[in-house]
Amino acid sequence: MLDGSASASFVGWCLPAIGVVACTLYLYANLQAIAQMVWSMAFGSRVPLRDRFGPWAVITGSSDGIGKEYAINLAREGLNLVLISRTGAKLAQLADNIRSQYDVQ
Repeated sequence: MLDGSASASFVGWCLPAIGVVACTLYLYANLQAIAQMVWSMAFGSRVPLRDRFGPWAVITGSSDGIGKEYAINLAREGLNLVLISRTGAKLAQLADNIRSQYDVQ
């Protein structure tokens, strides 16, 4: 049987070794994901959004803030939009502006 010092010695080196392996695998996976993202942004071919996801986009909260900017940018890319908002007046104004500027539905 093992006495207390032998089991303490085993735990004393085993747990840190498991921690080092876990941290190494975590760092490798994250660095690999970052490298793949940078590589595809720098050297990958850009597929237009319409070809990749279809001709329509649904945007919630589209009358203000980030939703409004998403709507404008997606319309600029040529996607037809379904705009959803709680404020009807702002929504109608944004829809009219997008229709007139970008020739989308």
